[in-house]
Amino acid sequence: MTTPTSNPRYQPFYCEENIYQLCADGGFADGDASVVFISNAGRTCALWAQRAAREQGAPVVWDYHVVLVDASGPQAMVWDLDTLVGAPVPFAVWWQATFPFGATVPEPFQPQFRVVPAGVFLQTFSSDRSHMRDAQGHWQAPPPEWAPIFRPDEGMNLDRFIDMDSDFVGEVLDAAAMRRRFGSQE
Repeated sequence: MTTPTSNPRYQPFYCEENIYQLCADGGFADGDASVVFISNAGRTCALWAQRAAREQGAPVVWDYHVVLVDASGPQAMVWDLDTLVGAPVPFAVWWQATFPFGATVPEPFQPQFRVVPAGVFLQTFSSDRSHMRDAQGHWQAPPPEWAPIFRPDEGMNLDRFIDMDSDFVGEVLDAAAMRRRFGSQE
Protein backbone atom coordinates (compact mmCIF):
# COMPACT_ATOMS: atom_id res chain seq x y z
CA MET A 1 0.00 0.00 0.00
CA THR A 2 1.27 3.46 -0.88
CA THR A 3 2.22 5.70 2.02
CA PRO A 4 1.74 9.31 0.93
CA THR A 5 2.63 12.43 2.76
CA SER A 6 1.02 12.56 6.20
CA ASN A 7 -0.31 16.06 5.55
CA PRO A 8 -1.61 16.31 1.97
CA ARG A 9 -2.04 19.73 0.39
CA TYR A 10 -5.62 20.94 0.72
CA GLN A 11 -7.75 23.84 -0.44
CA PRO A 12 -11.51 23.81 0.28
CA PHE A 13 -13.74 23.51 -2.81
CA TYR A 14 -10.90 22.34 -5.07
CA CYS A 15 -11.26 18.58 -4.55
CA GLU A 16 -9.96 17.67 -8.02
CA GLU A 17 -6.76 19.65 -7.45
CA ASN A 18 -6.36 18.32 -3.91
CA ILE A 19 -6.54 14.77 -5.24
CA TYR A 20 -4.17 15.63 -8.10
CA GLN A 21 -1.62 16.91 -5.55
CA LEU A 22 -2.13 13.82 -3.39
CA CYS A 23 -1.52 11.55 -6.40
CA ALA A 24 1.57 13.46 -7.46
CA ASP A 25 3.05 13.88 -3.97
CA GLY A 26 2.07 10.47 -2.63
CA GLY A 27 3.31 8.20 -5.35
CA PHE A 28 -0.11 6.98 -6.45
CA ALA A 29 0.67 7.21 -10.19
CA ASP A 30 1.60 3.53 -10.35
CA GLY A 31 -0.32 0.64 -8.90
CA ASP A 32 -3.94 0.12 -7.94
CA ALA A 33 -4.99 3.67 -7.13
CA SER A 34 -7.98 5.26 -8.87
CA VAL A 35 -9.25 8.80 -8.94
CA VAL A 36 -13.04 8.75 -8.63
CA PHE A 37 -15.23 11.58 -9.90
CA ILE A 38 -18.68 11.55 -8.30
CA SER A 39 -21.46 13.33 -10.16
CA ASN A 40 -24.63 12.72 -12.18
CA ALA A 41 -26.52 14.17 -15.14
CA GLY A 42 -28.05 16.96 -13.04
CA ARG A 43 -24.81 17.60 -11.15
CA THR A 44 -26.67 17.20 -7.87
CA CYS A 45 -25.09 14.42 -5.79
CA ALA A 46 -25.96 14.20 -2.12
CA LEU A 47 -22.99 13.25 0.07
CA TRP A 48 -23.06 13.03 3.86
CA ALA A 49 -20.27 13.48 6.42
CA GLN A 50 -18.74 16.38 4.49
CA ARG A 51 -16.91 19.35 6.02
CA ALA A 52 -19.01 21.78 4.00
CA ALA A 53 -22.32 20.62 5.55
CA ARG A 54 -24.36 23.47 6.97
CA GLU A 55 -25.21 21.40 10.03
CA GLN A 56 -24.17 18.08 11.51
CA GLY A 57 -25.88 15.14 9.82
CA ALA A 58 -26.98 17.16 6.78
CA PRO A 59 -25.89 16.24 3.27
CA VAL A 60 -23.96 18.45 0.92
CA VAL A 61 -25.30 18.49 -2.63
CA TRP A 62 -22.17 18.74 -4.75
CA ASP A 63 -22.14 19.32 -8.49
CA TYR A 64 -19.20 16.91 -8.39
CA HIS A 65 -16.73 15.55 -5.89
CA VAL A 66 -13.39 13.78 -6.30
CA VAL A 67 -11.72 11.17 -4.10
CA LEU A 68 -8.85 8.71 -4.40
CA VAL A 69 -9.31 4.97 -3.82
CA ASP A 70 -6.15 2.98 -3.15
CA ALA A 71 -6.86 -0.72 -3.73
CA SER A 72 -3.24 -1.87 -3.41
CA GLY A 73 -3.61 -3.36 0.09
CA PRO A 74 -5.81 -5.99 1.70
CA GLN A 75 -8.75 -3.55 1.64
CA ALA A 76 -9.46 -0.49 -0.47
CA MET A 77 -8.72 2.77 1.31
CA VAL A 78 -10.41 6.07 0.45
CA TRP A 79 -8.76 9.46 0.54
CA ASP A 80 -11.60 12.00 0.72
CA LEU A 81 -10.02 15.19 1.98
CA ASP A 82 -13.47 16.75 2.54
CA THR A 83 -14.98 14.04 4.71
CA LEU A 84 -15.47 14.14 8.46
CA VAL A 85 -14.54 10.45 8.88
CA GLY A 86 -10.83 10.91 8.17
CA ALA A 87 -8.45 9.92 5.41
CA PRO A 88 -7.49 7.37 4.49
CA VAL A 89 -10.29 5.12 5.74
CA PRO A 90 -11.50 1.71 4.58
CA PHE A 91 -13.89 1.91 1.66
CA ALA A 92 -16.77 0.43 3.72
CA VAL A 93 -16.39 3.10 6.41
CA TRP A 94 -16.29 5.92 3.87
CA TRP A 95 -19.19 4.48 1.85
CA GLN A 96 -21.49 4.08 4.86
CA ALA A 97 -20.74 7.60 6.11
CA THR A 98 -20.96 9.25 2.69
CA PHE A 99 -23.99 7.39 1.29
CA PRO A 100 -25.87 6.23 4.42
CA PHE A 101 -29.23 5.94 2.69
CA GLY A 102 -28.05 4.09 -0.42
CA ALA A 103 -30.69 3.70 -3.11
CA THR A 104 -33.37 5.40 -1.02
CA VAL A 105 -32.00 8.80 -2.01
CA PRO A 106 -34.29 10.37 -4.66
CA GLU A 107 -33.11 9.85 -8.24
CA PRO A 108 -31.89 13.44 -8.83
CA PHE A 109 -29.36 13.02 -5.99
CA GLN A 110 -28.05 9.52 -6.76
CA PRO A 111 -24.37 9.41 -7.68
CA GLN A 112 -22.50 7.97 -10.60
CA PHE A 113 -18.77 7.35 -10.47
CA ARG A 114 -16.07 7.84 -13.11
CA VAL A 115 -13.15 5.64 -12.03
CA VAL A 116 -9.84 6.70 -13.61
CA PRO A 117 -6.46 5.06 -12.96
CA ALA A 118 -4.39 7.58 -10.98
CA GLY A 119 -1.57 7.57 -13.55
CA VAL A 120 -4.01 8.35 -16.36
CA PHE A 121 -5.53 11.16 -14.30
CA LEU A 122 -2.09 12.68 -13.68
CA GLN A 123 -1.30 12.57 -17.41
CA THR A 124 -4.69 13.84 -18.59
CA PHE A 125 -6.28 16.27 -16.11
CA SER A 126 -6.20 19.96 -17.02
CA SER A 127 -8.00 22.89 -15.40
CA ASP A 128 -7.63 26.64 -15.75
CA ARG A 129 -9.98 27.09 -12.74
CA SER A 130 -12.46 29.08 -14.84
CA HIS A 131 -15.30 27.01 -13.34
CA MET A 132 -14.58 28.68 -9.98
CA ARG A 133 -15.22 32.23 -11.20
CA ASP A 134 -18.62 33.92 -11.19
CA ALA A 135 -20.10 35.94 -14.07
CA GLN A 136 -18.12 39.02 -12.97
CA GLY A 137 -14.84 37.06 -12.85
CA HIS A 138 -14.60 36.92 -9.04
CA TRP A 139 -13.51 33.76 -7.26
CA GLN A 140 -16.39 31.76 -5.77
CA ALA A 141 -13.85 30.29 -3.32
CA PRO A 142 -10.21 31.29 -2.82
CA PRO A 143 -7.92 29.32 -5.16
CA PRO A 144 -5.03 27.14 -3.99
CA GLU A 145 -1.59 28.68 -3.61
CA TRP A 146 -0.12 26.27 -6.17
CA ALA A 147 -0.31 27.03 -9.90
CA PRO A 148 -3.30 25.75 -11.88
CA ILE A 149 -2.86 22.28 -13.34
CA PHE A 150 -3.27 23.36 -16.93
CA ARG A 151 -1.99 21.66 -20.06
CA PRO A 152 -2.42 23.77 -23.20
CA ASP A 153 -2.51 20.60 -25.33
CA GLU A 154 -5.49 19.31 -23.29
CA GLY A 155 -7.26 22.60 -22.58
CA MET A 156 -9.82 22.82 -19.79
CA ASN A 157 -11.13 19.23 -19.53
CA LEU A 158 -12.69 19.07 -16.06
CA ASP A 159 -16.20 18.90 -17.55
CA ARG A 160 -15.24 15.78 -19.49
CA PHE A 161 -14.32 14.00 -16.24
CA ILE A 162 -17.58 15.11 -14.60
CA ASP A 163 -19.87 14.29 -17.54
CA MET A 164 -20.92 10.71 -16.83
CA ASP A 165 -22.37 10.37 -20.35
CA SER A 166 -19.17 11.34 -22.18
CA ASP A 167 -16.90 8.76 -23.75
CA PHE A 168 -13.75 9.81 -21.92
CA VAL A 169 -11.06 8.23 -19.77
CA GLY A 170 -11.92 5.69 -17.10
CA GLU A 171 -15.07 3.72 -16.50
CA VAL A 172 -18.46 5.04 -15.34
CA LEU A 173 -20.16 2.99 -12.63
CA ASP A 174 -23.44 3.19 -10.77
CA ALA A 175 -23.51 2.83 -6.97
CA ALA A 176 -23.95 -0.94 -6.99
CA ALA A 177 -21.02 -1.46 -9.35
CA MET A 178 -18.86 0.92 -7.33
CA ARG A 179 -19.54 -1.06 -4.14
CA ARG A 180 -18.76 -4.33 -5.92
CA ARG A 181 -15.51 -2.93 -7.32
CA PHE A 182 -14.03 -1.60 -4.10
CA GLY A 183 -16.10 -3.20 -1.37
CA SER A 184 -15.26 -6.74 -2.48
CA GLN A 185 -11.98 -6.62 -0.55
CA GLU A 186 -13.77 -6.32 2.81
